[in-house]
Amino acid sequence: MIELVSINASFAAKMVVAPNAKADGPTNPVARIVMDERPSVVERAFQIAKSGKVANVSALRAQLSGEGYSNSAQALAGRSISNQLSRLIVQARNA
Repeated sequence: MIELVSINASFAAKMVVAPNAKADGPTNPVARIVMDERPSVVERAFQIAKSGKVANVSALRAQLSGEGYSNSAQALAGRSISNQLSRLIVQARNA
């Protein structure tokens, strides 16, 4: 078996290809693609902020990075989104 993995901010796809496989039509495909949908980096940032599990936006970015969101710093770089996330973090931690 050969596995090819492609991940971006909105989904992860894995293609599994059997060696020496022959295409015999739709009942015997050469490869199958498995989609593992996940929230976008911004959606996930808001989920984490609302959870109260992080102390600040820097910790939130670190968590996103740990979850495989490699573009989190770029996606959350704006002042407006950082302020929104900061407010949500404070509200969640004070609830």
